[in-house]
Amino acid sequence: MTGDLRWGAFVPQGWKLEYTGWSAADAWERTKELAQLTEQLGYHHLWVYDHVETVPRREPTHVFEAFTTLAALAQHTSTIKLGQMVTCAAYRNAGLLAKEAALFVASGTMSNQLAIRTHLKQPPYSIVCDHRAHIYLCEAGGLAFHTGAQVIPVIPSNGKRRILCHLP
Repeated sequence: MTGDLRWGAFVPQGWKLEYTGWSAADAWERTKELAQLTEQLGYHHLWVYDHVETVPRREPTHVFEAFTTLAALAQHTSTIKLGQMVTCAAYRNAGLLAKEAALFVASGTMSNQLAIRTHLKQPPYSIVCDHRAHIYLCEAGGLAFHTGAQVIPVIPSNGKRRILCHLP
């Protein structure tokens, strides 16, 4: 076998009754704390299960849904890869599941770049934006890398915002 061994862990979501008796806020704080600790310890990936009921018996307690948990954890981690172990299609509306799986991105930057890339139809690509735009100030290198587009910042002639009639 070649390559480095990769380590992963599962974050608690409540379905194994580990949060019985906890408040929702305390349970979430613990899940978030363990995800951050897993990342700090150098684990490579963090997983959640797609379970919506408790086992071995049903109890009215907190169970964090998988897609929502991943989206929330993406806001509190930065280097660890996030994943979902098995999607239980029988628990979900098929149309909604297709949208969640197809459109799930872990950060605003990734969603911005994905959205912009879908609008670029034919090379060469150029993106004209306000010189104060987030996509220029914070994502320009990513846009160039992921889309091959040249980002062209413009300063509005009215000093406030660029409007369509200002374009050459």
